[in-house]
Amino acid sequence: MAGIRTGIAIMGMAGFLVAGCSSSQDDATSGADSPVAQTVRTYFDATANRQFEEAAATSNPGSPARAYAEFFKNQALVGIPDSEVPSTVTTSASEATLTDPDGTTTSYGTFEFGPAGLLNTWTSTPGGPLAPRIDGTDIDVPLGLINVRILGQYQYGTGGLGIVVTVSNPTNEEVSLLTRSYVSPDGVQRSTEIQSGSTSGSVWLEPKATAYALIYAADSTPRGRLALASGTTDGRKIADKTIQLS
Repeated sequence: MAGIRTGIAIMGMAGFLVAGCSSSQDDATSGADSPVAQTVRTYFDATANRQFEEAAATSNPGSPARAYAEFFKNQALVGIPDSEVPSTVTTSASEATLTDPDGTTTSYGTFEFGPAGLLNTWTSTPGGPLAPRIDGTDIDVPLGLINVRILGQYQYGTGGLGIVVTVSNPTNEEVSLLTRSYVSPDGVQRSTEIQSGSTSGSVWLEPKATAYALIYAADSTPRGRLALASGTTDGRKIADKTIQLS
């Protein structure tokens, strides 16, 4: 996703990169005009042009490829500046290559498909296999006066972890969401950043408001523990909670 700013770094779609019965493509189905090639082309063309619902439609429900499309659809709603510059893409039945405006390139291959020919997963360079790096599980988290919903987690090709959330404030006062830290499943703890639109550091919600936000932890893997806190404009800390993301 070209030019997305997290408040820590600018990460491109190429830098980010990256259920059911599955099978790898074989020689009989790997021609340039084969259904497999058309699926790969449609998925990655749509991804490069930020048409994530179209990408999702060419992937199997519950698959890593579907979770990937859903993650980036939700991340686009965070509204981070410079996030709408499309990548360029070249595809074949066996490989897709995305190049961002800064020249960063990621290659995707070792595609796996379901029985209907829909995309299940892949391996990218850099990044590696998609499945261990993506988790689309929804998690609802009451946090004092506000409600946080975890929409998905993805370990970008750069090694950093993105967590997309929505934050809702049903009260009549302004309330904030802050991040404390993230601990990967291997026990390594990292500091975190949070950004919503052009604002980073914390997310302030007006009464009755809802916002999308991206939480980022460097060199981290999904399905760990995320520490969050909420507070008010007068400095009152309302809640602290650590969430298991699995």
